[in-house]
Amino acid sequence: MDTLTRGDLNKDGIDDVVMVTSAKKNDHQTATPKTLMIFFGKPNGTYELNTQSTSVLAGQNEYAYCWFEGVSIKNGVLTIEHEYLRGGCKHLFRYQHGGFYLIGASTATGDAGSFLSVEYNLSTGKWVGRHEFDETNEKINRTGTKKMGTLPRIETYKLFTVEVDGQLL
Repeated sequence: MDTLTRGDLNKDGIDDVVMVTSAKKNDHQTATPKTLMIFFGKPNGTYELNTQSTSVLAGQNEYAYCWFEGVSIKNGVLTIEHEYLRGGCKHLFRYQHGGFYLIGASTATGDAGSFLSVEYNLSTGKWVGRHEFDETNEKINRTGTKKMGTLPRIETYKLFTVEVDGQLL
């Protein structure tokens, strides 16, 4: 087990559990997938597996530039964080209509001369992009709307498959 987080995801007043596991640990030669499992708490103190996904997390050595950082639960929203060499991304999932759906995503990257970020609210379709250049102090802000027909489900969402303003989330 890599990570264990508790919080109420289905708004029933009972803590639920999110667990992240890897089949193998410290195998630097092969890509080892990570599995995210969500267990709903029951009134009698037991837990029942509701959802699991191997595509929503960057597995060990799966991406050379991105690795799983952690999960958190706040206000019924599950946040999954990944880090890059110079930045990171977040994906927000909410339990609604009987499943976990991607409702928000953001990415931020930078180097010695500039910083680029994109925040995307999939529920409203609104996104904000920012590009800042250190040398000139120039700041470019862009906004737009990109509605999705169907929100991605946590079981099938794969990192870097949603594109907004030229950035893959």
